[in-house]
Amino acid sequence: KPDDEVRKGEKIEDDKGFYDRDMLQYEVQFGDDIEMTDALEKLIFKLYPFRGYISEIASEYDIKLSVFIDSFSHEIFFTLPKNITKELKEFNIDFEIMLYSPR
Repeated sequence: KPDDEVRKGEKIEDDKGFYDRDMLQYEVQFGDDIEMTDALEKLIFKLYPFRGYISEIASEYDIKLSVFIDSFSHEIFFTLPKNITKELKEFNIDFEIMLYSPR
């Protein structure tokens, strides 16, 4: 079950814009105690049972796995291990990473 759902046209919190697509949001935390790759593995573990369905509907809809990272240090580095890239490939969707840092 997703942590949150967003529908196209809903107002973006703390922003003047609106969402341009429907989204299901799953949250995993990382930081001092949790490595980024461990957090990604937890996220993939949540979604992995649905990979066949996700892959199937991806042929009709624009589906992607988007990872949003708040980087308070302004520097971030991580490697996607082979097991993660192999599992992501099974979803047959695009994978994007967006880094945000405070201004």
